[in-house]
Amino acid sequence: MAYATKQDIDDRYDDVNYPMMPDPGNQDEEIVDEAAIEKALADAAAEIDPYLAVKHSLPLADPPEILVRLSVDIALYRMVADALGNTEERRQRYEDALKTLERISSGTMVLGIEETEASPNGGVTVSGPGRLFSRSTMAGL
Repeated sequence: MAYATKQDIDDRYDDVNYPMMPDPGNQDEEIVDEAAIEKALADAAAEIDPYLAVKHSLPLADPPEILVRLSVDIALYRMVADALGNTEERRQRYEDALKTLERISSGTMVLGIEETEASPNGGVTVSGPGRLFSRSTMAGL
């Protein structure tokens, strides 16, 4: 699940040079490559999720706004790195996003949503009352 959309990118930054592709209806024109944008946003979410999974059950029902910002910065870095080259500012935003995710993962920064206890090895943890029926209580029946 992506944490941001193209509109979120547009709302945050004016200077985005999106990857372009030939217009299928007119080969002489170029249009924004929406698929590349969606892929970059999906990749950003995939990069964010392992950090969040340490403290939270995924997918998040209502992701906080900070994840939108982090997703936009990661997606822009990845998208532009693939297509047009990166600026020092974008690289710094990306590195800052990763540092923020590390703080969230370590617990020194909280998202303001309920944390869940991560189970060891990524498995499922089940808890409940003790057993009512066992071999000893059922003996003789």
